[in-house]
Amino acid sequence: MKPSLQGRAHVKLDTKGRVHLPARFRESLQKEKQLVITNSVHAQKRYLDVHSSASWQKLLDQMARLPHMRADVQAFQRYYVSSGEAVELDNQGRFLIPGHFREFASLSDDIVIIGAGAKFEIWSDGHWNKLLADLEGRFDEVMSSIADLTEHASRRGKK
Repeated sequence: MKPSLQGRAHVKLDTKGRVHLPARFRESLQKEKQLVITNSVHAQKRYLDVHSSASWQKLLDQMARLPHMRADVQAFQRYYVSSGEAVELDNQGRFLIPGHFREFASLSDDIVIIGAGAKFEIWSDGHWNKLLADLEGRFDEVMSSIADLTEHASRRGKK
């Protein structure tokens, strides 16, 4: 089974805009030396998605199998895929978040790194705290929806 990125870490950006990736995230990425950063938005809050190069390639392969003439596929490619930018992970486990990404996601000193399975997310501390409060307020609803999806997937697997 592939390692999964999970957990949360509150970290600081250094004065050059670099982030030191916590050990548990580096271990999950194994020996990756390159990451791909891209813009993302949830609940009108901007944040960054960060993929390993393997995870990014898998996403690109999935996109290549979708019908290119669909407006939603084109919109995803124009917004998400086109903003993907490779960055190097140095020997100390740091990588630079380019200025345009820091500006996009309103990143300053305090950031939060969220493990999200095959990728991780980088949030400004303020945006993350607002989103977390919203999620906590409706978590029963989310759990119920996940239970329904799990049951549906289980039934499909038995056919």
